[in-house]
Amino acid sequence: MADYPYVKVQDKLKKFLQHIQTAGVPPKVSQEYLKTAGFKSSNDQRILNVLRFIGFIDGSGNPSEDYKRYRNKQQAPSVLGLAIRQGYAELFGMYPNANQQDVEALRNFLSSHTTAGEQVLAAMVSTFRTLCNEASFEPSTVPVTEVSKAPAPTPRISAVKVLDTQSLTLNIQLTLPETTNSEVYKEIFKAMRTYLIENGK
Repeated sequence: MADYPYVKVQDKLKKFLQHIQTAGVPPKVSQEYLKTAGFKSSNDQRILNVLRFIGFIDGSGNPSEDYKRYRNKQQAPSVLGLAIRQGYAELFGMYPNANQQDVEALRNFLSSHTTAGEQVLAAMVSTFRTLCNEASFEPSTVPVTEVSKAPAPTPRISAVKVLDTQSLTLNIQLTLPETTNSEVYKEIFKAMRTYLIENGK
């Protein structure tokens, strides 16, 4: 059973995420570090649980690569989105679009994963939604390498001779390669014309 983290004051969590982007990377993110950074309330210590849960720090408080990548403001939303998916993997297993689920759906899921009371359960939901509001869940765009020269498929031709000896029925089945290069398809149909029409004259 996952021990889902929570903070009681969501603004503090948002401010610390902003702090990551503006401050240097500390050797350890600890209670002492939180206090030094201005997060002095005893409730602020729960931020550490959230950071551990999404993999921004390890069990000893050492900042992870995700913590460091999050400092890049352009990449930060995507970095956080991926970290949330990994930390809340079970939730996203139930709801692939968990970040778009309403409070009631999230509350019902989390209620089966904790023995805490309603107040803490509500804080868990709020914490998850706060993280999601700061993140991007758009799929990463992987550059597609265009196929410049794809081998032309070999047509499979089956001929059926009908009763009329002057008639011939051809059934041609092609398996075309996936490509955005229109020249590949031009070459295929050019080859078909050469072998099926011109050679048959």
